Amino acid sequence: MRSQQAIRKFAGSNYGSTAFENGKRSDPRAMMDFLAGNQKKAIASSLLHY
Repeated sequence: MRSQQAIRKFAGSNYGSTAFENGKRSDPRAMMDFLAGNQKKAIASSLLHY
């Protein structure tokens, strides 16, 4: 499926800076990582900018 291909492609990638407005750009990448099974990394990243 296309969705699984997209998740695999973006999973494990660097989220970039999570400071200030950059955090909004990192959220989709963190979600892909979360869906790929990297929940701890994705949640930790999301907590940094909220």
